Amino acid sequence: MYKNSKSLEDKYSYTMVYFDIWNDFDITLNDYIVLDAIRFFCKHNTLTVPITGIADNVKLSRTTIYESLDNLLGKELITRDNDCKEYYLNPDIEHKWGKKERKYIVIYHKDRKEKKLSVAEYGIFYLLYSFSLTNGYARGSANTYTKLLHLKERHYFNTKKKLKALNLIWQDKKNIIVLSKSAKQFFKESHDKNVQKMHPIKKCPFDADRL
Repeated sequence: MYKNSKSLEDKYSYTMVYFDIWNDFDITLNDYIVLDAIRFFCKHNTLTVPITGIADNVKLSRTTIYESLDNLLGKELITRDNDCKEYYLNPDIEHKWGKKERKYIVIYHKDRKEKKLSVAEYGIFYLLYSFSLTNGYARGSANTYTKLLHLKERHYFNTKKKLKALNLIWQDKKNIIVLSKSAKQFFKESHDKNVQKMHPIKKCPFDADRL
């Protein structure tokens, strides 16, 4: 039986998007977030919360959630009982999350929503933050980021413009981007609120030589 969705809000506060799993499944970033939320709220591979419960946690509209559910059904990553309208996780995919030492980004759902960033925009923002941990700045062409996140280059340039307007980043050279103090504090507080220990990626799997 489904639990009350309001009592479930912010129980699932972040998604760790593992690039290898995401690429293997060939799904959108939104699809991955919804799939991981289903995993979180499943008991014996059965989803135990209403769709509104997922929407409240990942801060996406119900329309977006249903679009992702259709995509996941098409990929046979989940199944649905049309009679009782329940969703089930495909048990054959669970082993995918058992691997250690992998590349990922973290989407903090409530913080993303508060900054009024889309999932894709937040993904770029997190990569900029993660890449800057080594040298204090992020370096790389637009392709460095869009290839990882399966985006068009215009998404990168539009996001960079938006982050500049929010005073979250500044750029001192063509491909050198520095996060502002407020941006660094934002991620620190996100980490502290949501998880005890994080290990963000330090190198881009595709263009590590650019870092």
